[in-house]
Amino acid sequence: MFSGCGKINAAITAQQLIDKYKADTIIFSGIAGGMTEKMNIFDTVVCTASDFRDTNNEIYSDFPIMEKPIFYSDEHLCEIAKQAVSQADWKVHFGLAATGDIFTDNINPDALCIDMETAAVAHTCYMCKTPFIAIRSISDNSIDNGQEAIDRNFDKAAYQSYRFVNLMLTLMKA
Repeated sequence: MFSGCGKINAAITAQQLIDKYKADTIIFSGIAGGMTEKMNIFDTVVCTASDFRDTNNEIYSDFPIMEKPIFYSDEHLCEIAKQAVSQADWKVHFGLAATGDIFTDNINPDALCIDMETAAVAHTCYMCKTPFIAIRSISDNSIDNGQEAIDRNFDKAAYQSYRFVNLMLTLMKA
């Protein structure tokens, strides 16, 4: 499915996949902005965890629902992603995605990438006990940034994510 942009659209799409289509696993892919100097345009990030960057994350751990205000990806899916790296002919990183609809200075310093959907889908999957992982490829970074960079690099970055998901799916079928 195509979720569209933003946390609300992504969460609704994930919930529809789970409720209407009985998805037992969600692999979410798309583009993101690179957050560290090592993140080059078209690199891929396997999001092993995600958090919200435009919300007081502590509200998610105020209740007994979560221990920490961070959403971890499914360990089995992370293992499959680690196997898929050997087949990728481009750079793949593993780490945290920071998610939000608006820009803030409150970004986890451990974040490799920044996007508008990952934590929302991860949160939905967490609440529904559905295994989840996100694959994001870098469309812009601190050197090549802004909407012009995103527009210029969007198709190829999205295709990189798609290619990596296909590598994972091939391994899952084997």
